[in-house]
Amino acid sequence: MTFCSRCGKQLVDDAHFCHNCGARTEIGIRKGVNYPPVEDLRDAFSKAGNEMDKAFTSAAQAVRDAFTNTGRTVKEACYGQTSVCPNCGDKNTPGASFCSKCGTKLP
Repeated sequence: MTFCSRCGKQLVDDAHFCHNCGARTEIGIRKGVNYPPVEDLRDAFSKAGNEMDKAFTSAAQAVRDAFTNTGRTVKEACYGQTSVCPNCGDKNTPGASFCSKCGTKLP
C-alpha cells in the first residue's frame, strides 16, 4: 500500500502520478517518468478554454431566452394576451375591448 508524499492519498501500487494532486510518485521518479511537455499542457488548456467559451456563450443565450420568455409569460398572466384585430390585423394592448386602429370589437 503506497501513499502520496504530497497529499497523503492512497495510491495504486504502480502509479506514476497521484490521482488526487498530480504529484509524481516515488515509482514515477525511479522510472524517470516526466510530466507532460509544456506544449501538451498549453494545447490542452487552449482546447479547454475554447470549449468553455462555447459553453458559456450557449448558456448566456439560454439565460437571455429564459428571461425573455419569462417576462412575456408574466406580462400575459398579469394583463392578458395581446389581442389581434380580426378586421385589420393590428396588435392591441392586452385587455383592450376595441381595436385602437379601426374600432372593431375584439374577441
